Amino acid sequence: MLRSHRRVRPGLPRAALGAGIGLLAGLVAACGSDSNDFKPEPTSTPRGHGHIEIGSSAPDGGSLAFEVPFNDVEVFESATIGGLTVWSGPNPGLATAEEGENEALFALPEGVPVSLEITALDAGVRFQFGDTTVDEVGQSVLIGPAPFHTSGEWQVVLPEGVHGGEYDLSFRFTTTTPPYAPSEETTLTLFPTEGGHDDDDHDE
Repeated sequence: MLRSHRRVRPGLPRAALGAGIGLLAGLVAACGSDSNDFKPEPTSTPRGHGHIEIGSSAPDGGSLAFEVPFNDVEVFESATIGGLTVWSGPNPGLATAEEGENEALFALPEGVPVSLEITALDAGVRFQFGDTTVDEVGQSVLIGPAPFHTSGEWQVVLPEGVHGGEYDLSFRFTTTTPPYAPSEETTLTLFPTEGGHDDDDHDE
């Protein structure tokens, strides 16, 4: 369920930020597929690897259902160009439930396609999966046919030098396979975090 209160977030107005994001996307495309200069690199968060587990609410039917391991998502500085910085993180990942693994979820039959559809988002927020980026309400991206265990990149694009704040991304899961209805929606809150990932490796 979406929260009713709103927070003050630093940054540019939506129109100005949207124009900047468009410029960033255009520059990335102009660089060609062989350049990694402006493509966010996969990152990790101090939480370790969690994943959103996706299944159905009833055996062989009902609606798509899921469990989210955490709603507060740390994203880290990944790329900067044209006065804009991409903050990005892969956690939580996305995985289908396995039979008998979770009493609250039923496993989807093999081959059922599952897509992530945006239902609401703050300015600058987007989700990248492979070569596809969705950043508008109503846009969706195919995560894969069941079963899968994968991850994308939860991202927020901010003016260079802007740090902190909280940015919401709401979405649901859908499928074209009957009789499954779309899932309820959930909201992740992205927190741009400086300092990168601490591996917690103190043996060196």
